[in-house]
Amino acid sequence: MNVLLHDLQSGLPQFLLPGENGVVFYAGKNGLPCKGCFHCWLKNPGFCVIPDELQHAGALLGNAETLTIVTQNCFGGYSPAVKTV
Repeated sequence: MNVLLHDLQSGLPQFLLPGENGVVFYAGKNGLPCKGCFHCWLKNPGFCVIPDELQHAGALLGNAETLTIVTQNCFGGYSPAVKTV
């Protein structure tokens, strides 16, 4: 499965869209920040215990064959929205 993670507000250009078995994931959703409990690593791998829109993002990104990240450059790194995911 190909996953495209982006934070573009105006939408994606057509040439960036993944194929038939691809998933487009928008990083601008309102997700709560990580509280550092490590449940997503130890007790329930890939699934966050915080009930928000990003609860299953770890499993989605972990099962990706190809991960493409399209984001703005913020001080030499990813945007805060992409870091939250």
